[in-house]
Amino acid sequence: GTTGRPKGVPIRQKSVINLLRSMACKPGMSADDTLLAVTTPAFDIAGLEIFLPLLTRGTLVLAEETDIKDGAALSNLIAATGATILQATPATWRLLLEGGWEAPKGFKMLCGGEELDLALARRLLDGEGLLWNMYGPTETTIWSLSAEILQEDLDAGQLPLGDPIDNTQILICGTDNNPVPPGFCGELWIGGLGLSPGYLERDDQDILG
Repeated sequence: GTTGRPKGVPIRQKSVINLLRSMACKPGMSADDTLLAVTTPAFDIAGLEIFLPLLTRGTLVLAEETDIKDGAALSNLIAATGATILQATPATWRLLLEGGWEAPKGFKMLCGGEELDLALARRLLDGEGLLWNMYGPTETTIWSLSAEILQEDLDAGQLPLGDPIDNTQILICGTDNNPVPPGFCGELWIGGLGLSPGYLERDDQDILG
């Protein structure tokens, strides 16, 4: 984690509901969509994969472990299930591409958990899908920011983290803890419904401090 030591945080139910409602709107999921879940339940982003289809009345397909480890098998599973949304880390997206997969028209690709690099973004957008860069630290509820990656981003050589999800506030602050002007470097501050109340069994460390 960001501190170099293992850590966990408790997450409130209202924080999860806020995330799901926001994700249902953007990147978006409806009753007509099928989400293929490939993430182990031990990873927090699996919460989005499991609960978003239930909230939106869409279809949830759980991939087998053997499919997740084989790019060609995962590609075949996407085709067989008619999946329209997949959330995965860059490592899984690379595995899928190596298996010969190309995004069909309108397919939503959610990439997070690790930094999305330009080379991978370009490969993913060689198809006809929609690529979303997802960002959220341990101290918040799964994702705090999201951005659809467009060709203009690739041309500029920069991949934005995007806008905050619903009921989330973002500040870039300097060493004096005050917001810096646009274009200046600083530390990312996140507030809102998604913020955890603190580290689990770590009273010596305060998320808000």
